Amino acid sequence: MRLSYYQSETTNGIGSRDRNYYQVEPRFNWRFREFWTFSGSYRYTKQTYDASNDDAVQNAAYLTLRYDWPRIAVSR
Repeated sequence: MRLSYYQSETTNGIGSRDRNYYQVEPRFNWRFREFWTFSGSYRYTKQTYDASNDDAVQNAAYLTLRYDWPRIAVSR
């Protein structure tokens, strides 16, 4: 599980803009055979601004099936 929170404040000659950024990402890995691994994750991200309604939201899901080739031993 990965949790992130960032907060920033920008000030220029016109005004200031505060930003909040949240991210939640649970993950799993499952090695079901000697060389095979199945993994997945879900990511929720939200970015908000205090001075406007320019909010952004992301939802993403990832699934991966991986095969790790066995090492080939060569003797001399």
